Amino acid sequence: MCRMICLAIVVLVGGIAHPATVRAQESILDRILKSVPPFSWRRNQEPIEMPAVAGRPWGTKQATGPPNTAAAGDFQTAWASLSPDGQDEWLELTYQDTVLPKKVEIHETFNPGAVYKITVFDGKEEAVAWEGKDPTPANRQKAVSTIDLTTEVKTNRIRIYLKSKAIAGWNEIDAVGLVDAGGKRQWAEGATASSTFADQIGVAGQLFDVGEVAGAMVVRDLFFEELVEVEVEEQPDVGQIMKDQDKQMGRLVRELVAARAETKKLENQLEAIETELTRLRRLVENLQKDDRP
Repeated sequence: MCRMICLAIVVLVGGIAHPATVRAQESILDRILKSVPPFSWRRNQEPIEMPAVAGRPWGTKQATGPPNTAAAGDFQTAWASLSPDGQDEWLELTYQDTVLPKKVEIHETFNPGAVYKITVFDGKEEAVAWEGKDPTPANRQKAVSTIDLTTEVKTNRIRIYLKSKAIAGWNEIDAVGLVDAGGKRQWAEGATASSTFADQIGVAGQLFDVGEVAGAMVVRDLFFEELVEVEVEEQPDVGQIMKDQDKQMGRLVRELVAARAETKKLENQLEAIETELTRLRRLVENLQKDDRP
């Protein structure tokens, strides 16, 4: 039953007729099916409660407030761009107090190392306060990049630039602390970005009428219906497996939505070709009429 639902998802999400795209989306769903481990909880064990996500998964709001992504990985509690490597990105943050900033503390939780420039704003004027190489190396899983700023501009708004195309994968940021000359740290109250994956993740929620947060994990929840209890000598580490699943499903749902976007692009191209063919057919018909005696 669950696998039949998955095939329905391919049709609903894709809305396509192109065979190559169908195969691509079926491949993604097949990876989702294979990612579910063959285990279930014992009957006398309470299920693990997963942390709630405030705001849209991977949205800009996830970069506000103090850090709340405890582990390295692709978690909904951090901001992520729309595509992993499609373009260079920026994240802009606003704070309650206007201060003379001396440093920022960037909590990078997935594929760090992409930060290369930080600017400050004085009204509409933007000035570079730092430019260089991210102090966190790209091979780290999770770290806090502490960067000293050089500026005389008092501000409550900064922008962080990322070389997303150079550092593979989604370069996710959980929080950014702004530290003034007196050492006082404040966390962002608002955030905007060049793009956010939250603009696409709502598709799964819309399909099942469960909202964006539930939609982000709805595919995973469907497949748990097929799990069967197995007898093992030692209880598996359910907590770790659930964490691994959360990371896997976040990535795979993204790939599914990205495939849908590619399908829409192909549909538009095919529609343009059909329109041009119709125009050419009419032109040929008119020329044939003119040649008749």
